[in-house]
Amino acid sequence: MSNTPDLMTVPRFESAGFLVHGFGTRIFDRGRMAAFSTTHGFRPVLLNQVHSDRIRLVDEVPDTPPDGDALVTARPSLLLVIRTADCLPILLTDTRRRLAAAVHCGWRGTSLGLVSRVIRFLRERWDSRAADILAAMGPCIQGDCYEVGEDVRRAFDRAKPTGGCFRDHPGRPGKFLLDLRETNHRQLLRAGVPDDRIFRVGGCTHCGEEFFSFRRDSHRAGRLINMIGMRF
Repeated sequence: MSNTPDLMTVPRFESAGFLVHGFGTRIFDRGRMAAFSTTHGFRPVLLNQVHSDRIRLVDEVPDTPPDGDALVTARPSLLLVIRTADCLPILLTDTRRRLAAAVHCGWRGTSLGLVSRVIRFLRERWDSRAADILAAMGPCIQGDCYEVGEDVRRAFDRAKPTGGCFRDHPGRPGKFLLDLRETNHRQLLRAGVPDDRIFRVGGCTHCGEEFFSFRRDSHRAGRLINMIGMRF
């Protein structure tokens, strides 16, 4: 993993040769994103994130951000942007077909198997092979900090075989600790992505002051910017 104070990147993504990407810390605000986009010749594409399993294919910048929680493109010069403040951002690229995706995985999207659905979308539209996909999971709230209730546990039970990585909360009966990273890692493996092509970047948003956290800061929290795009 390559780190600067404002942006974290994955060397394996960088070595692909056609990508720009990064997981921003709280320093990497919209102004820095705009400057990054201009410097590298990209146009940002954002979503109105609604905690769903809705995938948006884009080949141009829409007039208004569409509802959804995953962006997919085969078009160079578009910078796919996901914003998070405890949820898990996942960046995907197919190094053979030259495709890019940015995925917003909160507990709802994770329970619906969103990242698996994105990989299936790539396969059905472009004959993408899971063995050619690189996946990077960015900073999120980690399992020791992410307390959820019985309603979340039931949502995952209903969505089998998606499943969730839960532990009983050691001090709060009826509460559980959910590991978003491990749950999505297992979904990626089940979708056929090789383990050595899955990367984990950054720490716990709830614990790390360099990150925004909704659980820690409530409505005062900003949003972390996570992005991927392809050069011509």
